[in-house]
Amino acid sequence: ADIIYDDRSANTYAHLQNLNHVGMGDFTQDLFTLKTNTTSSKMNISQGGIKYFNNTHLDAYLDIVMDMVGSAYTIERSNVKLNDLDIDLSGKIAMPTDDISMDLKFKSKETAFKKLLSLIPSMYTEDYKSIKADGNIRLEGFAKGIYNEKKYPAFELDIDVMDGEFSYPDLAFPVKNIQMDARINNRKDYLDATEVELSKLHFTL
Repeated sequence: ADIIYDDRSANTYAHLQNLNHVGMGDFTQDLFTLKTNTTSSKMNISQGGIKYFNNTHLDAYLDIVMDMVGSAYTIERSNVKLNDLDIDLSGKIAMPTDDISMDLKFKSKETAFKKLLSLIPSMYTEDYKSIKADGNIRLEGFAKGIYNEKKYPAFELDIDVMDGEFSYPDLAFPVKNIQMDARINNRKDYLDATEVELSKLHFTL
């Protein structure tokens, strides 16, 4: 499928190209596990003018415990791959009413700095394999609270880069000693309360 979601009242846009989804579960039961695999060759998601994903390749395996009576869905096992970055996703989403209640956590499974570089569209090309990189990252976050027409859940995204460096054939000099400590968080229930804190950003060229 090719799916476009264009919600101009909420300033939200999503486009998933070459979307394929497979799910297996016994929907005759009130409680069962749904095993899913979802892929998209290009995923673009933006909200409020901010691009969260730009031509990102998605490959996600999720085992979800489906509570059909309580309209609650718990992630039992997951492996979500965004370009070359593997993410562990856990938590629960419930929709007993029009409100969507969520308590989700995510973190990178691997610590290699090169995995983070793959999320930069200009980096994740045919030349990506030729990029030489070193260093470590820490990427994790959460989304918790109610989502509806007026409210957003609280959320946080932490990204740390320690002793990163990279080089590739078309770059005259390597970029070394990359250090970064960044946090995006919102403890309120509206997007205008979002704070971006970049307490450290350093590199040597």
